[in-house]
Amino acid sequence: MKQRLIFLFLLICSLLIAQHFPFKNENKFDTKEYKRIRDSLITNPQKNTSQTVQENSIFYDTHDGTNIIMQYNKDGGLLQITKGSYWILYSYFDNLQLRSKKENISRHYSTGIWKEFDENGKLLKEEDMDIMHDDRPEYIDKKIKLISIREIATKLNATFQKNMFNDINFFDLRPFIDDKTGKWVYRILFTDKTKENTLLFFDYDAHNGNFITKNLITIPEGFEWH
Repeated sequence: MKQRLIFLFLLICSLLIAQHFPFKNENKFDTKEYKRIRDSLITNPQKNTSQTVQENSIFYDTHDGTNIIMQYNKDGGLLQITKGSYWILYSYFDNLQLRSKKENISRHYSTGIWKEFDENGKLLKEEDMDIMHDDRPEYIDKKIKLISIREIATKLNATFQKNMFNDINFFDLRPFIDDKTGKWVYRILFTDKTKENTLLFFDYDAHNGNFITKNLITIPEGFEWH
């Protein structure tokens, strides 16, 4: 009788877990990172700094800066794991069998490697995102210097503050024409690791590769960047 009760209890627990972790049986790709996070959340729910469970979606924000988003319905679902600017996206058919996997530091960021896989896990495409070839709008003079965020971060670490700049705290890059000189300038923004809600931005000469100015912006609470 006792063994039956234990078995019934474990069965109920497994059903509850399956309900809240619909991608539990995914196994076509190497998902050790997801399984580690998932198992940790099941075992230690107190590790969640934020947890939102809705009818067809779950969001987790963990202490180590990892975010998990799971969404699912009768047509299929997706699982996205994000840490810093790096993310992996799994998409599923309605039977929760994997359809595809993509991973990159998205095109909003100019670093990292974009990878695309087919349903069997075969690598279809791999592209270095560091040099901004495709991201420059058509109206920009293609003769101006293409920049590497890795090189920019290295220069800033050497010039301003060591280990302050990398792909994780890179925020944005915006090209514009300087009204005074008529030359193209890249405005490069990094989040300040030492201060909350603060952006460091640097104007970088797109023609000769030199820094022009350095400044900082304090982001007002509730402000949305567009």
